[in-house]
Amino acid sequence: MKLEVVKRNIETLSETFEEQLEQKTKKLETLLKNFNPDLCFLKIDLQADEKNRIYTTYLKLDLRSKVLKAKKSGNTLQASANEAFKALFREVKKYKEFLRREPEYRRKRFAESAKTSVSPLQLDEGVKSVYSDLIQSILHKLINFTRRELLARDLFKENDPSGALVKEIIDEAIANVGSEIGTQFNKREARRKLYKEIIKIIDQKIKGEHKRPLSLEKEVYEIDEENFFEYYQPDESLRMEDILPGVKWPEEQEELKLSLQEILEELPEDLRQAFTLTQMNDFSYEEVAMIQDKPVEQIKEEVEKARKIIQEKLTVDAL
Repeated sequence: MKLEVVKRNIETLSETFEEQLEQKTKKLETLLKNFNPDLCFLKIDLQADEKNRIYTTYLKLDLRSKVLKAKKSGNTLQASANEAFKALFREVKKYKEFLRREPEYRRKRFAESAKTSVSPLQLDEGVKSVYSDLIQSILHKLINFTRRELLARDLFKENDPSGALVKEIIDEAIANVGSEIGTQFNKREARRKLYKEIIKIIDQKIKGEHKRPLSLEKEVYEIDEENFFEYYQPDESLRMEDILPGVKWPEEQEELKLSLQEILEELPEDLRQAFTLTQMNDFSYEEVAMIQDKPVEQIKEEVEKARKIIQEKLTVDAL
């Protein structure tokens, strides 16, 4: 964990107080053992108001996926620091508990929104039902794919914790693909078109040409600050042994999953999409070739090139 200590109107810190800070930060690191330490940053801001004999400790813990804060004042610097760290520890525990139950919350919010996008489509009821079932069965993959593309292309907004942009893109893709479905419904073709449409919508946003073609009535969801959806968490189903065959990984892989997310973001767009579609979204090379309008052999080469880059970087992290 990266650490910065800022002193305001304080010349020096006693040896005892510095030892106290060290103990507190070690306890914090223990609480964050399943987070990538390179992505954790703690800022400790110590302030003294000598005139009123008030000391304040302000803590800001940036986990990249969320920023946790705590601020406490007291008649001594030690007292304010103790109370601030206690408050921060509580926030960390609450956040970890949220992450444990987050997948269920995510599925519920997005499942309801996806159903709303299918409802107004002018389709035979039987076809509409099958299309809706298909979307629900792959929704978590659509969410993670869209999220990765937004992160990699710097379109993710830190002030959008509810995930409204991800939901908007998926809902629009569902509506656009659904509007083109005829009486003969092909699940594999619809699935391929959904991913291709998501890529197209994101490309349009980058070019500044995006206009929503369909106007659908949407239910407005209130955002509960205690339960908002975080997008920086990796796929729950992601298995490292699928990325690096033959390597034995520990059961708790959260840190490596976060490292993988970082590596995926740094990959060239074509390599990232080819790899995530085939290795994480169960598409065949032929299907990805149709999505990206490329020869099958080129897709295979891109996947293997991406795998080699990931293997090299993850192997270093695992050592």
